[in-house]
Amino acid sequence: MLSHGPTARNLGYQPALDGVRALAIIGVLLLHLSHWGAVPRVIPGGHLGVAMFFVLSGYLITTLLLDEHTRTDTVDMPAFYARRAARLLPALLLLLVVHAVVWGTQQPSWTVAIQIAVGLFYLTSLLHPVIFDVGGLGWTWSLSVEEHFYLLWPAVLRRALAQPRGRTIAMWCCGAVIAVAVAVRALLNDSTTWHHFAYYSTPARMDALAVGCLAALATHGRRLAVPVPLTWAAFGFLVVSYFVPAFSIGTTTLNLIALPLLSVATAVLILGLVARPERGPARLLATRPLVHIGKISYGLYLWNLLAGQSMRMMFGDSRTGWLGTILGLALTLVAVELSYWCLERPVLRWSRDRLAARRQPAHRVVVPRQLGAERRTPQPVRQLAGVGRRADQPPGSR
Repeated sequence: MLSHGPTARNLGYQPALDGVRALAIIGVLLLHLSHWGAVPRVIPGGHLGVAMFFVLSGYLITTLLLDEHTRTDTVDMPAFYARRAARLLPALLLLLVVHAVVWGTQQPSWTVAIQIAVGLFYLTSLLHPVIFDVGGLGWTWSLSVEEHFYLLWPAVLRRALAQPRGRTIAMWCCGAVIAVAVAVRALLNDSTTWHHFAYYSTPARMDALAVGCLAALATHGRRLAVPVPLTWAAFGFLVVSYFVPAFSIGTTTLNLIALPLLSVATAVLILGLVARPERGPARLLATRPLVHIGKISYGLYLWNLLAGQSMRMMFGDSRTGWLGTILGLALTLVAVELSYWCLERPVLRWSRDRLAARRQPAHRVVVPRQLGAERRTPQPVRQLAGVGRRADQPPGSR
């Protein structure tokens, strides 16, 4: 399925991967709507969309880190974390402010403050399953798992790639992470005390991220040949898994069978989409509506439960009717679109500009042309009008 070859290239932008994000968030939304809204509980396995996010995240971030190491022979750690902060924090901070306003009328202020602190500092996956109930911010457990993983993975990958067999070492590290997570879930699967820890904690859920990293390490710089039927089979399994009652949260089958199988199927789907971006499921997942849903999927994940909780406060029922469900969805979409266009995208552009400016050299090296010259001293050069700007850039552009 894999081979070295001249046609291997950097990943670039793949619209179908935004479609994978859309598939993941649709499952999560429909499951949540069945909890607080009028939507029937037709997809008990919708929470598996979170695992799909994990695999895709591991694959994309590891691919970007490998691309950077190929270009520069290193990984710029400060730049990596600056990009992460610019991508995640603005929308999360806005959500937490609104959360404080909504829940401040229902709970003591100190309780809301502690819940927000736990969510903001990505501690939910460690504290929520066993110690402290974060209430309406329980969904931040998945953000916590990701940030704990990426607190260590870039450094581990950079250190591994500095060795002669660096990629193999990194792959073994991913294998160890997968083994630990599966073992934790297997040991705690039948425990009533630690049951939530087996599903929501970082040690038990980091295997999906590692599967995505492993897929990137195994295929980076190589030609892919994933058969289209296999890609369709992976896509079909992911869709069908949403409807399987045995894959619901709290079942023995989920921890031991569903999560490993779903992680592998997601990795196969991603590799198939990247290999053939114009064939098979890629054509479906690259359609404009799914691509847009994928682009705003982070905001949808952040906001959807807050709107539902607000509707429950307004209507005073454990489940709202269709009117409350539609109103909650409308509020969610408005908040998500405003956050995406007015906050997230501007901050990302600003962050990219700052990082690009930081990489620009302050001066260039002037090499003497005299024959026999032995000393070549770097000399600062005054920036002239038009120098360092592309021909298609207007004056004053960055």
